[in-house]
Amino acid sequence: IKRSVFDYRRADIDGLRRHLQSLDLSQLLSENGNINQDWLAWKNAFLGAVLKFVPTKTLRGRNHLPWTNSTILHYIKKKNSIRTRIKRSCPPSEHLKHRFRELRRTIKRVLRESRLDYINSICASRKPNPKRFWSFLKIKSKVSDIPLKVSLKSSKNQRKYSNNNVDIANTFNEYFASIFTHDNNSDHNLGEHSDPEIVLEDITLTNDE
Repeated sequence: IKRSVFDYRRADIDGLRRHLQSLDLSQLLSENGNINQDWLAWKNAFLGAVLKFVPTKTLRGRNHLPWTNSTILHYIKKKNSIRTRIKRSCPPSEHLKHRFRELRRTIKRVLRESRLDYINSICASRKPNPKRFWSFLKIKSKVSDIPLKVSLKSSKNQRKYSNNNVDIANTFNEYFASIFTHDNNSDHNLGEHSDPEIVLEDITLTNDE
C-alpha cells in the first residue's frame, strides 16, 4: 500500500510562515458569517500554502502476514542481501547461488509451518475466543456475516449440514484438522505432502440456503 505524506524535513518553513502572515483573512471570510463556510475557506487556504511550501514523499507500507515472525523476516532479509550480491557479481559464485536457493527453500518451509501453527491456534481458540476464529474466517471467505448454514462433503454422495453456531464451528474445526497435518521432520521435501485421512472435496458457505 502506497501513501503520500508531507516531508517536513525538506519544507520551506520560513516561506510558509511569510505566506500565512500575508493572508488577508477578511477576504476569506464570508459576509453572512457562516462558520462552516469560513472554516472551509481557511482550511483550503492553509492546505494550499502547505502544498506550496512543503514537498511530499511516497511511503510504501509493509503488509506482513500474521504468521510471519522475526525468524522468517531474518531469513527473508538474508535472502534479499544475497540476491543483491549475486546481481552485483559478474559472474556470481556458485556458493552464493547455492546459498540463495537454500534460503529460498528454508523460507518456504518455515512459512508453511508457521501458517499451519497459526491456523491450528485459531481453531484451538474457537471456544475461549470465538471472535478471533470468526474474524479469521470472515477475512479468508470475504463474508461480512457468520454463515447461517455450512455444508461439508464427507463422502461421494453425502453432505453434512450445520445450522447453529456450535455445529458450524465444529464443522470448520473438523475441516481444518483434516487438511492440516503435523510433520516432525524438518527436512521433508517441499514438493511432497501427505493426504488427509478424510477427503473433503467441497465446503459451501451461504446465507440463502
